[in-house]
Parts: sequence; C-alpha cells; structure tokens
Amino acid sequence: FGVREGLDLHRTSFAAHGFDAAHIPMSQATAAYIGHEHRIADMLSYPALVSVVMPCYWVYSMVGSILRRRAEDDHMDLDTHPYGPWIRMYADTEFSAKTLQELRICDRLARESGHDEYELMMEAALGSTEHEYRFFDQALRRAR
Repeated sequence: FGVREGLDLHRTSFAAHGFDAAHIPMSQATAAYIGHEHRIADMLSYPALVSVVMPCYWVYSMVGSILRRRAEDDHMDLDTHPYGPWIRMYADTEFSAKTLQELRICDRLARESGHDEYELMMEAALGSTEHEYRFFDQALRRAR
C-alpha cells in the first residue's frame, strides 16, 4: 500500500462516477498540501521527509478503521457503499501494518535526531496534519 495504490483507487473511483481526473482542477487545499510537501522535500532532510508523509498514513488508517466500524455497526454493505473501496483499502490490516511501520520509523528518527532536526520533523508532521484536516474539510463542506 502506497502512493501508487492510492492513485489507482482515485482513478478507479473517478471513472466509476463518470469523472476524468485530468479535467478536474486541483483544489486550493490540495495545492497547499502538495506545496507543503515539496517545501519539506526541498530541505533534503530524510527525517523531515518521512515525517511529512506520516500523517497521511496515520489519518487515513484511523478514518478508514472508524468508517469500517460504523459501516459494520449500521449493517452497511461495503460492496454497494459509494466509499466502500476507500474504506476497505484504508481499514485493511496490511495498510494498518504499513502505518505502524511508518510510525516506528518516525519514532526512531526522532530519537536519533538533534534538536533542530527534531523541530523540523515536528513542523513537517504538524503541517501535514493541518493539511489533512483541510483536505477532509473541503469534502465535508461540498457535501453540505
């Protein structure tokens, strides 16, 4: 599970709902998130680079697990649920294992880093977490 699988899921979902991703403009929230990731990547710090992607794993794993539990509690059929494939992918035990691996790597790098590197890791992770919030918030605002 990684970027390639996430992109494949999005392409498949877009096509299933009659959209062509190439013709949909990038939202401000998405552009800002990508800009944040590029800014961190340009710093050429491996610990910060690992930290900038960690919230994506962690947030998606948590949201996927919560949505799966809610779907099970409400006896929803994920085969017919519009977000069934997304929920399955991010609630999957293999994705959860990859998320734990990512968290362990971040923890190890944080322990091994000096103060300045640690602060950069925190800036990267907290910034990405804020962008994840904005990313989900834009979808919730459109759904209202």
